[in-house]
Amino acid sequence: MGAIAEIYADLDADVPEGEFRSAVEEKVEEMGGLADEETAAMLIAHEVADGEVEGVADIEPGMEEAKFVAKVTSVGELRTFERDGEDGDGQVINVEVADETGRIRVAFWDERAESAAEELETGTVLKIAGRPREGYDGIEVSADRVEPADVEVDVDLDAADTIAGLSIGQSGVDLTGLVLDTGTVRTFDRDDGSEGQVRNVRVQDETGDIRVALWGEKADRDLGPGDEVQFADIEIQDGWQDDLEASAGWQTSVTTFDTGGVPSAGGDDRADAGTGDEATGLGAFAGGGGDGENDEDGTKNVESAGDPDSENVGEAVAEDGTESGADDGPIEFTGTVVQASDPVVLDNGSETMRVETASTTHLGEELTARGRVTEGTLDADEVF
Repeated sequence: MGAIAEIYADLDADVPEGEFRSAVEEKVEEMGGLADEETAAMLIAHEVADGEVEGVADIEPGMEEAKFVAKVTSVGELRTFERDGEDGDGQVINVEVADETGRIRVAFWDERAESAAEELETGTVLKIAGRPREGYDGIEVSADRVEPADVEVDVDLDAADTIAGLSIGQSGVDLTGLVLDTGTVRTFDRDDGSEGQVRNVRVQDETGDIRVALWGEKADRDLGPGDEVQFADIEIQDGWQDDLEASAGWQTSVTTFDTGGVPSAGGDDRADAGTGDEATGLGAFAGGGGDGENDEDGTKNVESAGDPDSENVGEAVAEDGTESGADDGPIEFTGTVVQASDPVVLDNGSETMRVETASTTHLGEELTARGRVTEGTLDADEVF
């Protein structure tokens, strides 16, 4: 076995031998005869090994370069921005990736951004080398070199929207669950001398539970055990005793629902409790809510939800026990997008509405959805 083969055999990195030997030849030429092949091979081996991390969770700001393999979990939008000086416009796209240890955002710039927008899709496994830094929503990596990787990364994409599927470093996460417990509001001084506040609530879904830190005005939200609540755009951090913790900051929208999943007015008031045996959705796995009211003939009263100008939009239960729509006509609901994922949630300032639509929406966008409301969700035929 030659010297290059021996050095390559000792190299603990996922680099094809042919690629390694080509790099050695380039290094010999680059150094103009100052290094033989063995010396060049040792230099290349050092460069390859430097920056290799065991997993995403080991990436830290200040590293000169991080090299890792991860699976694409989401691809953002390609954005164009103005550069200072006369360099013209730049482009960037943010891609969320994950491995078995955690998740992280990778920023692709300019030509790489265009290629990422055209070629990357959820589930693609990539070999990434880039510079870690402290970004707006935590650690992110600015990509220098990226290529497809023919390896298996055990990340369950279907579990991404559940508590069990959360991992450190995620941002822009939407989370729905039942409130188990609420803490007291705590105040503190920040660097500018002003007073801040925070309150912790513990939220559970079918897969587990997590503590959510409500910062600023959100600490005053009227939340209590049994409330179904949805947090849009939260960040997942390393909490106390190595537990995960969700952070609901200024960018997070908070919406409360009744136990059937119907948005409450404005997302500010506690929702009405569901029924014991007939509770659905999140209320079912937690044992239901409060007692409902029955008519003398035993049929269930169902309150309307949705457009405040329409009556009995929700489905009623007829005397024979079958469900029938009290209003079969379509309605229109106009509001601001406070959740852009599935389902879309619109807020008109006095109430919120879940909307099922295949249209692409963006946070903060004002839309009108037209369609029929079933069980508190508007099935949109048209969004404009």
